[in-house]
Amino acid sequence: MSNYYRRSAQTASVFICTLIAFLSTFAIAQSSFDLDPPTIAHTVPSAMTIGKPLRVNAIVTDDSGIEDVIVHYRAGQSGEYQAVSMINVQGSEYTALLSTTKDQKSIRYYIEAIDSSGNRVVEASPQSPLIVSAKKKSNVLYILLGAVAVGALVGAAGGGGSSGGSGDSGTRVLSISAGVPD
Repeated sequence: MSNYYRRSAQTASVFICTLIAFLSTFAIAQSSFDLDPPTIAHTVPSAMTIGKPLRVNAIVTDDSGIEDVIVHYRAGQSGEYQAVSMINVQGSEYTALLSTTKDQKSIRYYIEAIDSSGNRVVEASPQSPLIVSAKKKSNVLYILLGAVAVGALVGAAGGGGSSGGSGDSGTRVLSISAGVPD
């Protein structure tokens, strides 16, 4: 075999080895490249208490790790969303306390999670947020208190019993007005 062919074979051999090494490195890099966003598991709280912070919990997972979990929230139907980073309490559990005011009737929010590769996912959205409304106040307590008050007033006025033939019918009119709080 001549030197020309020998050098050509060596050059081809070096080229093929370099190409194989490059393709192997490329394949390894491709297999570790993360394109999958995190997953969010979340249950919307059933109600909020007016004037008390609302706790929002979520389970956020991703194979490459979590960079940040953010809850965006606002009071009512309009206004700017405020962003609060959720705290990693243990493993994949995250929590945040959302501040409320004493006259706030609802809170709207969505959750955003970003993994360590920069992939992001959003649970709900600014245009279609999750909604938690304030607990409805029960009027049962006010009705019971009103009945007790009426009974006490009627008893104090001497009503409710038989007059025993005194000739006085004992008819009295009692009027009570009370407003029910919102």
